[in-house]
Amino acid sequence: MKRTYILSLSFFFCISATYAQNDKLGTISVDIVKPYTPTIADVQKSVEETPKKDSVTITKKKITYTIHSVPVASTFVPEKGKAVRVNTAQQRDTLYHSYLALGAGNYTSFLADAFVAVPLSASSDFSVDLQHHSSQGKIKEVPLDTDFANTQAQAAYRYGNSQYQLGAIAGINHRFLHWYGVEDKSFLSIENSLKQNYLSGGLSAYFSLNNSIFKGADFSVQGIKDDFSSGETHLQLKPSFLWNFNEQQAVKARLDLDYLQGSFANGFSVSDKIDYKVALLGIKPAYQFSNELFSGRLGLGAYYLKQNSAGSGAFKLFPDLELAYDALGDGLIIYGGITGDLKQVTYREKTLENPYLSPNQNIQPTYTPYHIFLGIKGALTQGFSYDVNVFYDRVEGLPLFQANEKLSLTQYKTYQYDNTYKLLYQDVMRYGIQANLLGKISDQFTLDFSLQAMDFSMDKNAEQPWNIPSFTTGLTAYYQLIPNWNIGTTLFYVGERKDLKHTLATSPKEEVTLKGFFDLNFSTDYTFLKRWTVFVNFNNVTGKHYERWTNYPVQGFQVLGGLKYRFNVK
Repeated sequence: MKRTYILSLSFFFCISATYAQNDKLGTISVDIVKPYTPTIADVQKSVEETPKKDSVTITKKKITYTIHSVPVASTFVPEKGKAVRVNTAQQRDTLYHSYLALGAGNYTSFLADAFVAVPLSASSDFSVDLQHHSSQGKIKEVPLDTDFANTQAQAAYRYGNSQYQLGAIAGINHRFLHWYGVEDKSFLSIENSLKQNYLSGGLSAYFSLNNSIFKGADFSVQGIKDDFSSGETHLQLKPSFLWNFNEQQAVKARLDLDYLQGSFANGFSVSDKIDYKVALLGIKPAYQFSNELFSGRLGLGAYYLKQNSAGSGAFKLFPDLELAYDALGDGLIIYGGITGDLKQVTYREKTLENPYLSPNQNIQPTYTPYHIFLGIKGALTQGFSYDVNVFYDRVEGLPLFQANEKLSLTQYKTYQYDNTYKLLYQDVMRYGIQANLLGKISDQFTLDFSLQAMDFSMDKNAEQPWNIPSFTTGLTAYYQLIPNWNIGTTLFYVGERKDLKHTLATSPKEEVTLKGFFDLNFSTDYTFLKRWTVFVNFNNVTGKHYERWTNYPVQGFQVLGGLKYRFNVK
């Protein structure tokens, strides 16, 4: 009942009080990937032909460039509710493909944001993207340092003609933060600043052919280092092939070569070094078909997994089946299937999800033998789509975040003050429902709504789905009041989570329940000259110092304002 009330209230509040609109400033051949996550999936490129009604078909998208405003986020924001660069939407006679924005706000926050697009020729372009967000302010009732900074830079190049396409993205990201969530207050006052620095970066590239059985390949190399001599390198190579029998039938195959290697200088409670190596070699062949009413995919995934140097490898298999039915012949699609997955768990990705991990983790892949789903999708009106599905799956080695145990030492390291997390892997059955609603209600009003509710059945030796909420929902809306003035809102609710208190290994475990939280954000921008825009963002408007992670309250009400200047590089 509580969840239904919160969801209804969130939806009503957003519809009645706030709106905004994505303004399309025109089409140019520029690839935009924000924020920097050097994965090939974020790069626009030609893809293999697939049945038109296959619900997993990836179509080649027309790149439309939209100018963005700038973000100010609470210390934590979930992915679906993430306060990204707020879209501004003025229709303009002149296109400006580049911009520079500067802003400042309470909590001594500062933001710099720049994007420069350089068209090199009719078939190639180059872009540079720079972002910085920092805060020096203190969080109420937290005696320790809580300042943070996030700086990232990215350069992208793309070339394409009627025969082939290629591109590359190189980037670097520096994150500075503090492990200020100390549970045991007897540690205070702590003399040293409990800081951590993450330096990550990578290179992604792709090459694709239009008229060939060999469709191309994706490649990426990514890495991370931190203040405690942790290091990781992740290599991926994914060639793909496609055999077309006719317009309605095809066979595709994708190879997957994935290698992860890393080390931690020390264990959490011991000084022993931790090394890890994980190699995945897989293939995903599939037969695809489509006709006027049906489309489908019949395939499987076969992987060979090798972890570390000792021990033998293992083979992992999973199905890859899906069937879609156009029930009414006008876009109401009923779909279902059973798939699976084997994927790397990396230190880099997990620190993005939870930056309060200690620098000594057990890294291993996660395996989904099957994921069963059934849903409907389609269009309510032109430009407005929905997708609702239920799912049931088996996950072996689901990575969960759990509080590190308490230690009794004469001298503590920065991450041993009852203030960090570890990765714990558990085998679970998972089931639930998820829904998305996305589109334009009018030329001035756009809406993006999502929710997910799920539950778990734990294996005999498993405990709890630690720090995973059973219910989340988010809504983003934009409205264009007048051609030069836009407003927007993003709100989200994250339900209760289970965690542990930091206790000695010899003591009984004590569970804690983290309360669900609601976060409301507003933004507005006004263009007073063709090239100049003033913007103001209001984040965590309710001012609650809620906790996404135990003992880590976020900043309260935040406001940030600034100016943006648009320009072109010829």
